[in-house]
Amino acid sequence: MVRHIQILLFPVLLFIIVAGCASGAPAAQPTPSQTAPIQPPTASITISGFAFVPQTIEITAGTKVVWMNNDSVVHTVTSNDRIFDSGNMSRGATFSFTFTQPGTYEYFCIPHPYMKGTVVVK
Repeated sequence: MVRHIQILLFPVLLFIIVAGCASGAPAAQPTPSQTAPIQPPTASITISGFAFVPQTIEITAGTKVVWMNNDSVVHTVTSNDRIFDSGNMSRGATFSFTFTQPGTYEYFCIPHPYMKGTVVVK
């Protein structure tokens, strides 16, 4: 008897499932928390041959600048006004800073003060 009821209910359940899928109900939309955050634009500066390459870079406000040390010695990326300071960076290390305000930002390397660079933010 139970088997007979199961056989009779199966087509009904199948119909309910298929009808529910084909009902035309819109698919669930992602909520804002499911969307990927917008990443700021990025610019790169390489530390190579005891120099910042490029030495001067022009960016727009909101841009993240990433410095990478490709030299075999420790360097720093230190702004003249101490707004940012990477600390000691070994070979392969990176440092980033996001520039939110327009202006001209000069920086240097503490162990090698002749190494200088400029970030111009528009």
